Amino acid sequence: MTETTMRRRRGAPAKESKTAKSGPQGSAAHYVVVTAVVILAIGAFKFTLSSDKAAGDARDNAFGVPLRQELLAGASNTLEKDVTRTVRCKLGKGQQTIPACSAGKKNKIACKRFVSDNVLPPEDAIELRTFASKLMALGGGSGGPTILDLHSSALSLEDNFVNVFERAKALGISVYNEKDFALYKRAKRAVQTAVVNAFGVRGDLFLTKPTFFSRIGNKSAITENDEYWHTHVDRYTYGSFDYTCLLYLSTMGEDFDGGEFLFEDQDVAQVVHPRTGRVSCFTSGAENPHRIEPVVAGVRYALTIAFTCDKRQSIADPNPTSASTGEAIPDTRG
Repeated sequence: MTETTMRRRRGAPAKESKTAKSGPQGSAAHYVVVTAVVILAIGAFKFTLSSDKAAGDARDNAFGVPLRQELLAGASNTLEKDVTRTVRCKLGKGQQTIPACSAGKKNKIACKRFVSDNVLPPEDAIELRTFASKLMALGGGSGGPTILDLHSSALSLEDNFVNVFERAKALGISVYNEKDFALYKRAKRAVQTAVVNAFGVRGDLFLTKPTFFSRIGNKSAITENDEYWHTHVDRYTYGSFDYTCLLYLSTMGEDFDGGEFLFEDQDVAQVVHPRTGRVSCFTSGAENPHRIEPVVAGVRYALTIAFTCDKRQSIADPNPTSASTGEAIPDTRG
């Protein structure tokens, strides 16, 4: 992903609408490669403090083009109805599409952005945050985000990555149980069902990697891997993504300030404010370049859940039995 120089200047967010209520993963090298990609792809960085009440203004995108802002979902109210925006698909040259699953004109599946507060109860999101927090307490990045990938068992620890379950075992700490993993799987299924229904997917849809928790505070970046501010396209970054979903585990304006999510189009940025239990999904192609604003106070938690139409790129759910022995959780692909 090409890095782009970002301008740092203050600005207010859009005005809120009145209607808005792989084989074994055991090596340190694997963690470094996977998690470095994850961190660089989390979002984009600007020093901007936002509130729902402020009026929209123009901001520059990654290419220096002023953007008008449209707020898709504010943090102050629960969405009474799901929000959907259709965008023109931008398939890469030679990109293969899988019948009845991949978005595109050929499959009659529109490329979209979808935001809902009706996929998962906020109580479940809070429990997931508690679960992730316990595991993340065993590590923590030196700057920028902390990443936890249950499928590869990778956890940020200063400037490196460790096997979270091996670390817990070595420290004699029990931080997981069957109930936590059952909740994680239930949340994944609920989000997967939402994608199928919202996008009209008729074929098989599979979980793919990386699927991970992120914790972002207001630490300054220390290494290049801490720089999470670059606008990016998920399919270019990961390759296997067909549909990207974000399950927010904290609320902007209550748990943290800043940290809003932006889809960057040619002349407008469509904005989503994180809210506990809110789900935002979108097709992963070039039609949906995106980034996040910085967290300027508090801590922002989210769970990124990625889906693929290609069974060969699928991964299994994490297994608490193998995790409890300190073994690396396998990434099984068909």
